Amino acid sequence: MPNLKAFLELDSKGCVINHLPLMHTAHGEDFLSIEKSGFIKPQECKVFAPEKLSYFFLGRPAYKSSVVFNPSFWQLPAIFVFNQLPLLKAKRIFPFDSGALKNGRYAEIIGRINSDDLSVDESWEAVSKLIQFFSLTLISIFKV
Repeated sequence: MPNLKAFLELDSKGCVINHLPLMHTAHGEDFLSIEKSGFIKPQECKVFAPEKLSYFFLGRPAYKSSVVFNPSFWQLPAIFVFNQLPLLKAKRIFPFDSGALKNGRYAEIIGRINSDDLSVDESWEAVSKLIQFFSLTLISIFKV
């Protein structure tokens, strides 16, 4: 079965994505230590255990944690927004929340697809192509 990486390699055009912010969501209790150190420390990942990873989302903060009613300030999420793409080397890139896929939060048909087939090349160029493809597709659908 063809995968997303192979599909994106079909189109040699790329686009610039540096206008979209890169975001990291942390627990509020970790905000001060991140701010003080200037470093987002990788944490043990439940999806790709036992690896230690830091998750980032392009364009919007997408990570959701459990709901806490009447939270204290330290229980609120802290979102770090990077206006320019830092020089990060990605280990994996998915066009969706990989934890949500593993935990069955997507439609059944998506859950049957191997997550490796939905990952893209670990480069910002691949991300650009993915965004360009879906942006142009959506524009053509809604264009009157």
